[in-house]
Amino acid sequence: MGINAEEREILLDFINESNEGLEQTELNLLKLEESISRGEEIDSKTIDSIFRVIHSIKGSAGFLSLNLINRITHHAESLLDKIRKGKIKMRKSHIDVFLEVCDALQILLDHLKTHFSEEGFEGGSDDLIRRLDEMASTEVKGEKDTSRKAGSPPQPVPEEMPKTLDPNDLITDELKKQFVNESLELLDQLEQDLIILEKNPDNTENLQSAFRALHSIKGNAGFLNYRDINEIAHQAETLFDLARSNELVLQTQQFSLILKIVDFIRSAIEGLAEGKPPIIPGKFGLIDLLRGISDKVEPQEKPQQEKAETKAAAKEEKKKPEKPERPEKPEEAAAPKKSGKKIGEVIRVDVEKLNRLMDLVGEIVIAESMVSHHPDLAGMELEGFEKAIAYLQKNVRDLQDLATSMRMIPLSGLFGKMKRLVRDISMKKKREVELVVSGGETEVDRSVIEHISDPLVHILRNSIDHGIEERKERLKKGKPAQGIISLEAKRVGGEIWITIKDDGQGLNKEKIIKRAKEKGLLGENEESLNDDQIYNLIFRPGFSTAEKVTNISGRGVGMDVVKKNVEKIRGRIDITSEFGKGTTINLKIPLTTAIVDGMLMRVEDSLYAIPTLDIRESLQVHTEQIIDLVDGQEVVKVREQLVPVIRLQELHNKMGAMRPLEEGIVVVTESTGKAVGFLVDEIVGQQQLVIKPLPHYIGKLHGVSGCAVLGNGNICLILDLASMVKIAESIKID
Repeated sequence: MGINAEEREILLDFINESNEGLEQTELNLLKLEESISRGEEIDSKTIDSIFRVIHSIKGSAGFLSLNLINRITHHAESLLDKIRKGKIKMRKSHIDVFLEVCDALQILLDHLKTHFSEEGFEGGSDDLIRRLDEMASTEVKGEKDTSRKAGSPPQPVPEEMPKTLDPNDLITDELKKQFVNESLELLDQLEQDLIILEKNPDNTENLQSAFRALHSIKGNAGFLNYRDINEIAHQAETLFDLARSNELVLQTQQFSLILKIVDFIRSAIEGLAEGKPPIIPGKFGLIDLLRGISDKVEPQEKPQQEKAETKAAAKEEKKKPEKPERPEKPEEAAAPKKSGKKIGEVIRVDVEKLNRLMDLVGEIVIAESMVSHHPDLAGMELEGFEKAIAYLQKNVRDLQDLATSMRMIPLSGLFGKMKRLVRDISMKKKREVELVVSGGETEVDRSVIEHISDPLVHILRNSIDHGIEERKERLKKGKPAQGIISLEAKRVGGEIWITIKDDGQGLNKEKIIKRAKEKGLLGENEESLNDDQIYNLIFRPGFSTAEKVTNISGRGVGMDVVKKNVEKIRGRIDITSEFGKGTTINLKIPLTTAIVDGMLMRVEDSLYAIPTLDIRESLQVHTEQIIDLVDGQEVVKVREQLVPVIRLQELHNKMGAMRPLEEGIVVVTESTGKAVGFLVDEIVGQQQLVIKPLPHYIGKLHGVSGCAVLGNGNICLILDLASMVKIAESIKID
């Protein structure tokens, strides 16, 4: 029987996770066998670990209707449960039978990977299940030790073994951490499903996905004895089960209730991560509300004609030969035949390990640079060495790309959370708003996700609260009643551009200037401002155009936080707006914040670097290209464009002699759509740079975002072009 792509993906995830668990279980069983042979005390934590794996496989197999796997694991779990509770003492014979269980399950999983079904599996399991049941029915008092030599006295049963273990003793820190991480991922997915279902309740794919998420949270919480989470998830799951069987059509109020319950569950799980008990206040009230919805649903009787048709169809089905149906799509039939290829295998890796890997890759990049640019090699012709270095550099670059890709995650998860935010705020403000998302598959470094989450929240809140007009006002302006906010991500060169665009009332430049003056945020030399400079006023601390404070905030409130967070990761923000038509905010974020390709430049005895992607060109200027402004500031004309020039020695108070512009090299860069030039003495070359924060003893330097250690041990300062553009903006060009 053919299965769709989603079902195949679920099965592959189950197969991969089960095989991973069984591999660890085999190691644990062998470890227990060694302890038994040496007469050592059995480690209860190891038994608990084996039990958890079998229990997890059983639960997932039951959900996926894999009856044979479910049956084997159910009987193995029963025996394990008695062993861990001390009712049966672990023997060598138990190890043997559990290893057989692992073998049987792995064979079944291989069959499942090939055929995506248990049908056609020829392996026998009845004898294995019978032996598991026999062992489980023999308790401590009458137990026969089949592993004991004939004639030897029975081993005494330790007093502590018959005692029932406290369930809380089974919950290790690692298990808690795994539950928290998996549950938060499931809740994120559940939120996205609910937002889609609210607009399209007949979407069976998202309905099934929401049910699975609640089912998994319920099962995992039940196993860990987190009763509040388990009971509420169980009642919510019941609603989706009724919706799946077309007995209930969920309404907007019910979606709002379930979303609130998601928030309660999330809060309890986040509290668990902080060491607090996972308690949900008002649990019984929430359960009563959910139960009240499901209790109103009456069982639906099928019409007599439908029953007759169902019976007739069942009869015809029995007449058919028992063989798998041919899938409708040829590609679905072809995929399972590739049994020799491992499909979709994944492994979970702790984030700390990935961070450590990135740090090590950074050190390798520095070490490679130290070798290839070592001063002892200067002037030497070493053809063989240069080939070896080129090969090393290629592999270091590949390693860096691979390590970076391992930390990359799609923006879809973050964008999904924004859908919930827009829904809640638009309902609170009683405005019709649709969030249109595109480019969620775009991947960024996980550290970038952490830094742009809050900025996105602020921008979207402001777009709804003071961007999108009320229904009557929109209709009066000839706009659709429903406001549109688009959230788009795309990769441009070495950056990710995230664009938030609304069709609201736009920014009022006169109002912004007036409020800035009232707040004392405009200096004497800031009377004449262009559009970009006016819009950038909203990023000043304390600026707001809101007439009154709300719990949502007005456009401008918190925007200084937005800017700080974006600049922390060397990003920048552009704003364009048309009054009465809407506002567009662009976040331009580097793909990774750890390693960049930089162009090295020497200014007197200091080295600077600029990201290569930001350099437009470098040139020696002629006298006729130089324009001296009244206040002594310098500008050069490059291809009919006036470019302000910054002397880094002046900016950083270096005491060297001032050289005419035509005697140096001007490096022209571009950032936020604006060009700025730097006068340098020499261009040293291009190199990969590992960005590190400035040491405390150096202090803060204007326009510097960090530093890098070069191959010869020298320190190179990395310029922050966004800051340099602001410095250049002070140069008035008419």
